[in-house]
Amino acid sequence: MRSGRVAKAPGRQAGAKGISPALVVHVKEGRLTRGRMSPRGAWISPANLLTLVMLCWSTPTALPSLTPTAAHPVSVQMGGAQMGALAKLRNSHVSPNVTISPPFLDYKRRPLCIPATEKVVVSNTASADPLVIYSISTESVHFQPTFFHKLTVGPGQSASLSILFLARQEGIAFGTLVLETSVGGFLIQVQGEGVPNAYRAKPLLEVKVPMGLMFQPQLELFNPFDHVLKIKEVFTNEGFLHLMLPKIPTPRKPGDPSSVTMYDGDVWEVKPHRSNKFINLSFHGTNPGKHTGFVHVRTDVDTLVIPVEVHVIKGGIHRLPELLDFETLTSAKARKEVTLSLLNSTPLPVAITDVVISSPDPHLQIIFKRGSVVLAPNAEGPVATVVYMGKSEGQFSGTLIVRTNDTVAANKVVEVPYKATVLYGSITYSEDNTSFPVGNSPYETIEKTIVITNKFSLPLQLFTASVEETAFQVSGLGVDVVVQPNEQAPPITLRFTPDVEHTLFSTALSLHTNVSVLRIPITAYHGKLSVNPGGGAGVDFGTLGLNVRKTRVLKVTNPNPVAVSITGFQGPSRKVASLSVKLQDVRDKEGNAVAEEAKGRALRKLLAGEKGFDGWALKPGHTLSLRVDVHCTAEEEVAEAVTFSTDAETVTTSITYQSLVGSLTLSPLSVKFPPTFAGQVLREPVYATSTFKTALKMHSIVSNDTRVSFFLANITLLPAVRTYVGDVLIDPSRGKTEDDYMASSVWTGAVGDGMARKGDVELQAETDAVFQSLVARGAHEIWAELRMDTGVMLNTLNVRASLGRTEMLSPAHKGFAFNLTQVGRAAALSIPISNPSSRPVFVQLLLPPGANGARELPCKSEETCVDKSVFLSPLSLMTGVTLPPNSEGLLGPVYFVPKRQGVHHASLYLRTNLTFLQILPVSGESGTGRLELGDGASPPAVPCPADDLQCDVITFD
Repeated sequence: MRSGRVAKAPGRQAGAKGISPALVVHVKEGRLTRGRMSPRGAWISPANLLTLVMLCWSTPTALPSLTPTAAHPVSVQMGGAQMGALAKLRNSHVSPNVTISPPFLDYKRRPLCIPATEKVVVSNTASADPLVIYSISTESVHFQPTFFHKLTVGPGQSASLSILFLARQEGIAFGTLVLETSVGGFLIQVQGEGVPNAYRAKPLLEVKVPMGLMFQPQLELFNPFDHVLKIKEVFTNEGFLHLMLPKIPTPRKPGDPSSVTMYDGDVWEVKPHRSNKFINLSFHGTNPGKHTGFVHVRTDVDTLVIPVEVHVIKGGIHRLPELLDFETLTSAKARKEVTLSLLNSTPLPVAITDVVISSPDPHLQIIFKRGSVVLAPNAEGPVATVVYMGKSEGQFSGTLIVRTNDTVAANKVVEVPYKATVLYGSITYSEDNTSFPVGNSPYETIEKTIVITNKFSLPLQLFTASVEETAFQVSGLGVDVVVQPNEQAPPITLRFTPDVEHTLFSTALSLHTNVSVLRIPITAYHGKLSVNPGGGAGVDFGTLGLNVRKTRVLKVTNPNPVAVSITGFQGPSRKVASLSVKLQDVRDKEGNAVAEEAKGRALRKLLAGEKGFDGWALKPGHTLSLRVDVHCTAEEEVAEAVTFSTDAETVTTSITYQSLVGSLTLSPLSVKFPPTFAGQVLREPVYATSTFKTALKMHSIVSNDTRVSFFLANITLLPAVRTYVGDVLIDPSRGKTEDDYMASSVWTGAVGDGMARKGDVELQAETDAVFQSLVARGAHEIWAELRMDTGVMLNTLNVRASLGRTEMLSPAHKGFAFNLTQVGRAAALSIPISNPSSRPVFVQLLLPPGANGARELPCKSEETCVDKSVFLSPLSLMTGVTLPPNSEGLLGPVYFVPKRQGVHHASLYLRTNLTFLQILPVSGESGTGRLELGDGASPPAVPCPADDLQCDVITFD
């Protein structure tokens, strides 16, 4: 073989079934040449090796299809000694006498995190020259040589090199080993397929941690065996990773302040088909960059090596997870939801403005509410829910676009890739073997066998089978069982051991497969009925008065996942004329009445107590309701029962009551309140007189109007004593919001500039319209009932009231009317004002609004207006004062300071948080009572009549 050439292999090598020979491409003398791999491996002369790209693909028979992988660049680095040796060999034009066996490595299917080792034998076929192996290397993270050191292989001798494959992800991984020797460089193709391991351990890859924060995941191990799995050792050689035992809460012991303790030996033992959190990792992100390492877990069965790859990031917005993987959907109606989260490692909050898909995908739906997501600094949070639907079969992928309000260009858009597989198919099994009837205590272990049939179009590989409930044990499934289409898997055995807490529940048998996690519903049930009221209390009517009708509803529910046949029913004795039990209805688990069930002949026969029929089946989740009526016309004491019989039990519910002669009289018989309004709470006392021989207890008082309530003062009503029961209260503010015509419906707070707003005048008109509508509809009249139940009697108290408008000013003082006042003098006037409500009222005296809604002065300046004003108001009234509840006061003073004779008029607005807005007219008459001769100048103005007050302008002439 000439230097720089690649020898052609005569054919496919033994042991390489399903593996295509690798193609080696290199540039020689400016031309692109190719050749097949030699049985001794590919040899490349460094003098001609300019560029080397390896292309490799495979079509294993276990998978239906496989997409070719991308090209993997490989570089070969030579030292001076190797270059010299190779140059010498190149010049001699002699092929190196080296064979490599096998020429390529195929690790087949290997579980994730469980290392697998294969050997490569390098033989020196030369007769005289020794072969020096300098190194063996690869750029693949899946394959690594183990414990290699420089070695010399003598003529006719061989050396064995160990190559480790540690699957980090599911799917086929390819790699190229570069063997550097004294006679040239050799390429060895390697491949292996990663599949889920039986322990459900997964690598921790592409974890992103903001700089300065902690990453503390828990590692969990599943036991797929029928015996206890023992963890012998857990360690790591990486200094950035720290291992800690997990903690669990334990009951606090007397005198022990701590309620937390570490696991003891239980952490190292995993029960069959159960999971244990056995170790905590702790990583502190102090240095930015990628940190890689391994956690070694040695058990009594296998040794696991869990890769850990943590990226410490400084700044930026990052997607979590890196890829939205919807896995496999197995039907056209299947839906899979995945939460899209982002990590904000910037020092500022970031708002998510939109989440869209880059190109249309009819299978995908994004659930995102604009303006609802803001990520805090250095925090991770959910952004959107992404739903994928199995509308059609195939493999799908795409990209989501997340837009933010970040000012940094690199953070404005975050791209999130996704992928999904839709493969129609299912597994079939006998549903009879998925339900476990539980008998009475002492409970016996129940064992059932489930045989599944593969209805998918491709082989189904079963990795593990488990049930989360501790009452179940799973056995019978081997490791990596492959079931061909339309074939049955080995039987899976479920052993169920009931206890008091595990007699009625639903769970699932989870099958981890190469398609998806398939779940088979598992139910355990006791076959008993739930009766309400039950638990020994029964239906107790207590003490009843004569001619008082009472009704209770007895509900019988089937909580089991299967129908329960009621084979017998016995009602109360027909001799008790005051008691009757009748069918009310049958409802499903959603509460909907099922008319056909209630009208069925079997149910009628059952309630009639007929014999000789198979019974009536109460479906899962359905409820049978019976109405129990009592009407006593004479004194009696009754103790009856109703009984239901099923195959599992006989349920008896008692019905008891006692009737007595007597009466209960309320005083007053009805309550009528004076006209009231929202903001005022009125109350009237109520008394009761009992003629029963025993004391009565007030069980409940119910109103049919939210505005009417009762304050209960005494719960016990003694015989022949007039007892104060409590007060009836009416509070109109608890009515409907749309019927509120008081200031509370439009109040926006105090006015700060002393002038009424135009908008307030319009709002006042709206409240007036609301009240007028109430009157027109008759809704201003309140008719309510209070139903008082003592258990013996049911009394009704009628309550009546009407809603009206309230006034804070008396009819005689609805404005400021000044008496005759001498020109040049000042008159002060205050008018009485009252707060009739039960709440504090805020009061302001305001000037009328200007033409354009703003404050407008009729003169050039404030000082000029004060000098010329006829009426003045203290600023304290304009800024506002507060009146306590149910109090009275004086509104004022308002000053009249006439400058000339005549009648003067103005207007003020009274603005409160009770009545809202009311116009107050202001008027005064001025004159002079003496003849005065002078130069005709006006008398001096009075800026503010009271020395301790500041005044504002009302109007001027």
